[in-house]
Amino acid sequence: MKYVLNIHDVILFFHAHLNELKILNPVGIAQ
Repeated sequence: MKYVLNIHDVILFFHAHLNELKILNPVGIAQ
């Protein structure tokens, strides 16, 4: 269970990071 929770945290962190990249560089994300 802890392993699954850790993966979930990583996914949330990665998703948040993608949102930051999208705000900083929308063109780069679109490509």
